[in-house]
Amino acid sequence: NLFIIFAEKNLGPAVIERSVYIRWCLEAFLGKESQYEYLNRTAFRGQLNMMAYRVGSIRNSAAIPEHIKSYISRCYEAAGDKQGRFRATAKVHKSPIALRPVNAKCGTGPESISKWLDYELQKLVQFIPSNIKDSKEYHARLTSKQWPAGTKIITADATAMYDNITIDHGIEIIGKWLNHLKDNNQLPDDFPDIDIIQKALSFIMKNNITQFWRLL
Repeated sequence: NLFIIFAEKNLGPAVIERSVYIRWCLEAFLGKESQYEYLNRTAFRGQLNMMAYRVGSIRNSAAIPEHIKSYISRCYEAAGDKQGRFRATAKVHKSPIALRPVNAKCGTGPESISKWLDYELQKLVQFIPSNIKDSKEYHARLTSKQWPAGTKIITADATAMYDNITIDHGIEIIGKWLNHLKDNNQLPDDFPDIDIIQKALSFIMKNNITQFWRLL
């Protein structure tokens, strides 16, 4: 009983036994109680009710433009109770081969708030000195200046960044950064109130319900 998943780095499809894939996802990700919590149907309905209340407080905020409120409302109406779907992609370029967890939330209500946040925060990317748009910009930065003899290029990577993100700390730091930009008059005139941005960030980061196979 074979199952086809996507491989990273544009390496095409990967074939894996269905039972192996399910067990791997459970053992590597969903079975870790420090990161995931299983919800039965009663708990699931309770979470939905709590999320609906929180969404209402965000959507009804005076800090959000009317057209964005309308967009969020229409998305939630179309999505209903649909939640994210958990899947994993294969890191076949790694040794040993590993999986990358993905919570696909396309077509869900929370996705509308995520899109709005992304739209607003993208306006501020220009104020991040370390941001590099693409490989072309990276090459331009390297070749546009003279480097001292013996200069070395050093790269760094994060290990298991996905499960090492401290959500509360991340939201706190983003808030401090936004306030720093505000104090220096760098926020765009049409940028929303910082409090509603942090409230929306907290909602998205702390309300991730996902379904895997027939498990919720």
